[in-house]
Amino acid sequence: MAQCEVCGNDYDMSFEVHAQGAVHTFDCFECAIQMMAPICEHCGVRIVGHGVEADRRWYCCAHCARSEGESTIVDRADIPVQQGLRQGVAKTARR
Repeated sequence: MAQCEVCGNDYDMSFEVHAQGAVHTFDCFECAIQMMAPICEHCGVRIVGHGVEADRRWYCCAHCARSEGESTIVDRADIPVQQGLRQGVAKTARR
């Protein structure tokens, strides 16, 4: 068994993540995300999905990047920046 670096749980199904020359041990994805996922520079959420990067700063979406002055970032490459801004770049939940 191995102990989770985040919560300290000693778990028989723990796993390792090898990243940037280091090895980390976790008991669940939640702990791995808490420790390793980047944080959006605008809204502060952990970036679990694709995220966007501009000038070495990470954002969870194009809206947050634009809110911080990154004017050329869009969520989808097939929508021009101006059109995305006009439509408010609203994200809707899929059911």
